[in-house]
Amino acid sequence: MPSRARADSAVGCRHPAIHRRQPARGAPPGARGVRCRAADRAGFAEDLAAEISGAYSFSSETNLREFLTKEFEAGGGSDANIYLRQQLDWYTHADFVWSPFHGKIGLFTAKLMHFDFYTAIGAGVMGLTVNEAGPDKTTPPKSAYKMAGNIGVGTMAYILDWLTIRLDYRHYFHEFAGKGGGLSYPAEITLGVGFFTPAPQ
Repeated sequence: MPSRARADSAVGCRHPAIHRRQPARGAPPGARGVRCRAADRAGFAEDLAAEISGAYSFSSETNLREFLTKEFEAGGGSDANIYLRQQLDWYTHADFVWSPFHGKIGLFTAKLMHFDFYTAIGAGVMGLTVNEAGPDKTTPPKSAYKMAGNIGVGTMAYILDWLTIRLDYRHYFHEFAGKGGGLSYPAEITLGVGFFTPAPQ
């Protein structure tokens, strides 16, 4: 079966962890963000494919830090220092994709729409911002890079010969980049569209 190449783009939201520490002025406030993800997949068998993906997070400040600080102090705590110890900025990964299930459904009793269910496993690099205020309360955030693995599942619905709708779940695993080490395991759900392009000759 000839191979097929496809470019997919998707957007998803992340929910960063909040960490509380003792007094340190100038801690960054809470953030909310959208992560934009793009991927390219090349199939080398009917059920098997290789995929390269990457994502970048766009963040904006919120009043989360102010809210948590007031709640902490209202509960009897002293001056609060609330900040994100680690924030995921971008990643790039390579995955092996297996599509064990294929099916089709009717649409308005007339048109049939095909779909695939697939699993994925791979590895890549995570770009992180680490914020450790430290005892001097002036330590600036720094960039860090960690190798990571990922597993996931997803499904694609084929709307047209060249267009799909894609829903993905990915769970990532990498070493925590801040002090103390440990394991970080962010997860994301993305919804996007895919476009088929001609396979390379």
